[in-house]
Amino acid sequence: MSSPTNSFSKYVVNFEDDTPSEIIDTQIDLIQSRGGTIYEMNDRNSYKGFNAYFPDDFVEILETHPKILMIEKS
Repeated sequence: MSSPTNSFSKYVVNFEDDTPSEIIDTQIDLIQSRGGTIYEMNDRNSYKGFNAYFPDDFVEILETHPKILMIEKS
């Protein structure tokens, strides 16, 4: 019996401008706990978020957070 494997992809994750850094840090911790990697952080007025490599099935979990505006495969 083979075990299922999660495929990983690169994503851009954008947050609302007023999102506290603690919330972003929590999402980063969750991604890293699933084997993901953050490879670029942005905390500017025009773009608050990060670029990351994480399991495709984790997108559904992140999308439920009310402060996340967009998750896009890159």
